[in-house]
Amino acid sequence: MTIPDFYIQKGSNKLCIYTDGHTYHERTEDQAKRDRNIDRKLQDLGFTVLRYTGKEVNESMEHIIKEIKKWINKW
Repeated sequence: MTIPDFYIQKGSNKLCIYTDGHTYHERTEDQAKRDRNIDRKLQDLGFTVLRYTGKEVNESMEHIIKEIKKWINKW
């Protein structure tokens, strides 16, 4: 299906993190639809999926780290 940029597992809880920059993911409507389908399939399999744009990674890293820590600490 796909390989996430980062994968974290804590017990039976699984997190896939994707960073969708234009270099690797051209953000066309087809790509966005494909990403949504991947997210749904992963969620159906019990994964949590977080996606961030390249801009978010470059400008909001503290927010991203807080979200990931929140997920980790929830379990």
